[in-house]
Amino acid sequence: MQDITLILEGGALRSLYTSGVLDVLMKYKVEANCVMGVSAGALTGMNYVSKQPKRTAKINIENCDNSRYIGLKALRKERGLIGYNYLFNDISMDKYPFDFETFKNSDQKFISVVTNCEEGKTEYVEKVIVKET
Repeated sequence: MQDITLILEGGALRSLYTSGVLDVLMKYKVEANCVMGVSAGALTGMNYVSKQPKRTAKINIENCDNSRYIGLKALRKERGLIGYNYLFNDISMDKYPFDFETFKNSDQKFISVVTNCEEGKTEYVEKVIVKET
């Protein structure tokens, strides 16, 4: 593992560029010891920590014309342009399952940057590393 910290920006589909860079790092087995991301950057970072190259690109490219994921159906059903329920349930559990085991057992530190909506403050949520003994 390399003594590297990756800080990954958000920005919806802008994460496709980031995912390409992370795919190259995975190809050459470059593991940052700390990954921090906000919004789409956190989702992309999770795919890096779970060692799932091309997952971010597949999800976004293959679903960009699906109105349940991005568009009017998502807006009507979930009151936002992105259908997060569709993304996190149908896509992430069935079509492109997330590797929870690899993510949870990774020695890489992972931090999501989130906003506490009640206090209006930034918070940093760290993945707890679980190792079988």
